Amino acid sequence: MVKYFFFFSCIMVFSLNMAAQATGNTKKPLLSYKERHINLGKVKKGNKVTFSYTFTNTSKQDVEIDIVTGCDCTEATWPSKKIKPGESGKIDVVFLSAKKEKSETVELDVILKNEDPKTGYPIFDILSYSYLF
Repeated sequence: MVKYFFFFSCIMVFSLNMAAQATGNTKKPLLSYKERHINLGKVKKGNKVTFSYTFTNTSKQDVEIDIVTGCDCTEATWPSKKIKPGESGKIDVVFLSAKKEKSETVELDVILKNEDPKTGYPIFDILSYSYLF
């Protein structure tokens, strides 16, 4: 009986410790997007479709976008200046449907100049859009 009590006590302590670590590592993103995914609906092959992702700097630090990458069917422009806390901006995207053969979801990587203090690597966000032919 004592063995079972000890065993379950260890499991409880381990579980509580893991839960505490998980909540401690949760951090808010630097940019909050109005939409992280945009559905373009039906697109006629060969058309260019223009749309934007609107965001707000919800952090307490300046944020600077280094690059926005996608596939060769995507052209993106973004603010070149630092985005101050509370400021908003947008990433303008042009989808070149002539470069695609089928309906799909396309991901955009938004890589910031800001670094994660724990890893030293740039912070990034993943946005997406989808379309149908």
